[in-house]
Amino acid sequence: MDASSSGGQFYAVRAGTPAEASEPGETFGFLDAYDRSNALAWSRRRQGSEFGLGRVVATPEGDAVYLNEYTENYPGNTHRIVRSAPDGSSPTTVLEEGYQWGLALWDVRAGQPLVYRVTGDASEPLKPSGVATLQRGIPAVWSFPGNEEQPAGASYQFWDAKLDADGNTVALLSVRSTFILRGKSVGAEGRTTLVVAKLDPAGKLLWTHELHATGGVGQALGLGVSELGTVVVAGEFDGSLTWAGQSYESSAGRTFVFTLDAPGTVRWFRQPEELARGTQRLAVDPAGRAFVAGSSAACPGLHVQGLNLAGEPVGSAKLACDSKLSVSQMVAFGDDLIVGGGHEGAVDFGRGLAANQEQGGFLLRLVVPRD
Repeated sequence: MDASSSGGQFYAVRAGTPAEASEPGETFGFLDAYDRSNALAWSRRRQGSEFGLGRVVATPEGDAVYLNEYTENYPGNTHRIVRSAPDGSSPTTVLEEGYQWGLALWDVRAGQPLVYRVTGDASEPLKPSGVATLQRGIPAVWSFPGNEEQPAGASYQFWDAKLDADGNTVALLSVRSTFILRGKSVGAEGRTTLVVAKLDPAGKLLWTHELHATGGVGQALGLGVSELGTVVVAGEFDGSLTWAGQSYESSAGRTFVFTLDAPGTVRWFRQPEELARGTQRLAVDPAGRAFVAGSSAACPGLHVQGLNLAGEPVGSAKLACDSKLSVSQMVAFGDDLIVGGGHEGAVDFGRGLAANQEQGGFLLRLVVPRD
């Protein structure tokens, strides 16, 4: 399940259930829209052979909704990016590729999607070529990291990327050894470095910041950009970690959150209450407040923590602590949070919000205390 918000609506994609099928074996999904009162505004069915839905992104301008779709065609898959009208009607495929090992929609502004692509070899569809790029626009206005010649042993992995209100791109990636980004050397020989990079609308590199883990591993699990351009990154690490000249130890908590101003100035680094490995999700509201959610020792269900612009805690919530949940997406919707995910076994969120089936998806709207 995935969710997005724009204006006075929030959007969610979900898989169809057997009870909603027109015939046995049918594969399909739904794009649903809800208004501020949580009422279902409309629902659009999308279907096909061996069909699935991925990310949904509603444009900030409110003029379109974009979807990731895929069809499983052994030995390769067909991936599509589909643009619909604000009410989900008139779907149009804007990009379709087969034999792709990755085609993901990450963000959209001003009609230009931000797309992550990993190309495969059509002659050997089960052998990925390992060429990963971040592309702005369809067709591409620019791609990143580009064709720079790299030092021996260099490699990279994208985690996420977002667009700010001015059309700049903030990319979050890991690099192995030293790596060349738009002519700038980042990373360190023989080590893995987490890099935050900002590019202008034309793809020119504006700034980079690096996070180094020593004696362990640092992993990014979330990226957010506020309407004012504040960059927020969340993740987890083991061992020691160095950020902006300061050192931190995972013994004080593996979970981390840090922020940068729009010009790339470091603001703060925090280690909130530790969340279980790999469960963390991040949402940033328009004002730049950060919210992390996942499972914790205190609450194996859903534990949400908030941090304000100064990095101070602004409230938390623990829900369904006796249940087994997985959070797939969390987005800000005005002053609230929309959390989507799945559950195994019955789940009770309190206040009469419960699901009794053995497994399924959930979409939850939360009001979290703020400063």
